[in-house]
Amino acid sequence: MFDSIDDPVFPLSPRTITRPYRKGLDDAKQAAVALLQVPLSCPGLQGVPMSDDSHGILLIKRSHKLRGHSGQWALPGGQREAGESLWRTAKRELFEETGLAPNRVRWHGDLGAVSTGTGYSARVFVGQLATPAVMVADGHEAVQLSAYPISWLGRSDTHNHAPVDALGGAHFCWTKPGGALPWPTPLWGATAFMLLELRRRLYPHLAEPDCEPKRDSVFRQLDIRK
Repeated sequence: MFDSIDDPVFPLSPRTITRPYRKGLDDAKQAAVALLQVPLSCPGLQGVPMSDDSHGILLIKRSHKLRGHSGQWALPGGQREAGESLWRTAKRELFEETGLAPNRVRWHGDLGAVSTGTGYSARVFVGQLATPAVMVADGHEAVQLSAYPISWLGRSDTHNHAPVDALGGAHFCWTKPGGALPWPTPLWGATAFMLLELRRRLYPHLAEPDCEPKRDSVFRQLDIRK
């Protein structure tokens, strides 16, 4: 289902994760994130929505002190440092932000890359944590750890549009079945489209949700970034 990453010099997936009104940048800065399925019983997870699931997608709440995507829910990850591969970036950022040792994760491959509104191309690496592990938000970049129940990706009542003051209008986001998540910040933006790409891989038979921004027509002519 995913491109192999058993070899540390594996070829990256050529796929681009598409987003409405978002064009890729030829000179984009490079970043990588870890999209992990983890047991919801992991010590350190907070505010996990109630569900019948035993596993979910690990999320971090970004600090309000950060310059980009501050206060938003995201996948563990960050900018590639000089001399390192994107694969190493994903593992390093995972450990720095959550304390989870990358060698505890069974890695499956990468979903491709998605453009963010801060000028990055973020590569999405996918893995699973088989047994519960203690995780702790680093307090600098990540101030809270939580998870999104995995089965909700395959439902028709767990995605909607939420208002985003910074951009105006309403934007595609993930919700709980039939309603908003119990978090003050919606699960939207680049992270929402990373989860949407995972849904496409896990449930290829499902209809594509409406993920077009809902805003005045004048905004549709602009390359407004998130």
